[in-house]
Amino acid sequence: MTASLKSRFRYHTRPGKWKFVLAGELVCHLGIPLRGSHVFIDKDITIARLDGALLTIFEGYAIDGCSPAIDIRGRRVGTPSPESTLPAAFVHDCLYQFASLACAGWSRSQADSIFRDLLRARGFPLADVYFLGVTIFGGIHRALRRPSTSIACITHHC
Repeated sequence: MTASLKSRFRYHTRPGKWKFVLAGELVCHLGIPLRGSHVFIDKDITIARLDGALLTIFEGYAIDGCSPAIDIRGRRVGTPSPESTLPAAFVHDCLYQFASLACAGWSRSQADSIFRDLLRARGFPLADVYFLGVTIFGGIHRALRRPSTSIACITHHC
């Protein structure tokens, strides 16, 4: 897998749901081509663009870091999110967010595998442990959330 990742992150220290925000585009070659060419939108904001195996997540996209973790009195308790894991976490969260759309050509297990492969490509020593965590807890966390009615996909056919 080629993991060419270019990104910058801002860390929010104040309590809140989103701890990490992209300060620029994150461009990632996923290693496997996903179906089609798509633009993903949430609440009228363009979040990401997918062209086969190339995923671009746009500036401003925010995540809570690697899961499972919770905030207790403004402190994050759970899985640590060192900077080396953040590109993979951004990609994984984005793929999970839009996986329920009809245009999505990937499954939850594919998103989990991409997460593991990106961690391995960056030399993260706990890649398999983090993969196990998202495999077990990612679906539980996702099942607890209400489905969003504000997400959409614009599909481009060439």
